[in-house]
Amino acid sequence: MSDNILNFKFGIPGLPKDLKKFQLVAVEKDSPFFLLRSVDELSVCFVLIDPFYFFPDYQVELPDQEQKELELHDFQDAAVFCILNMSKGLTNATVNLMAPIVVNVKTGCAKQVILTDSKYHIRHPLPLKQHACEKEQSDEKEADR
Repeated sequence: MSDNILNFKFGIPGLPKDLKKFQLVAVEKDSPFFLLRSVDELSVCFVLIDPFYFFPDYQVELPDQEQKELELHDFQDAAVFCILNMSKGLTNATVNLMAPIVVNVKTGCAKQVILTDSKYHIRHPLPLKQHACEKEQSDEKEADR
């Protein structure tokens, strides 16, 4: 994956079909937040999260067809991200857990996959307050040492 460029062979649902190359950029080192920017249309950009950071029990089961399209022979070569919707501000942000972006980290091949598991939603609340409190407590413990 050179320069963190991802190739969406089938495009991203809801976007023009010719937008296939995107750059994945971490917001900052060790952050669970990322930007996914179109290489060809600079006005197209998404905020992504590492879903496992906020939802440790999150599970992604890829059908064989999806694995084939991603050229994914070993799921350990996959990275999973979810699109964050912050149209109502960060404190009211929601996450699309039903349609994660799956990336083959070896090839840079990427696809937005629709999960058929009904326990996930396209507008799942992002639990920022809980994680902020846990981080504060962790930082306080470190400072006490």
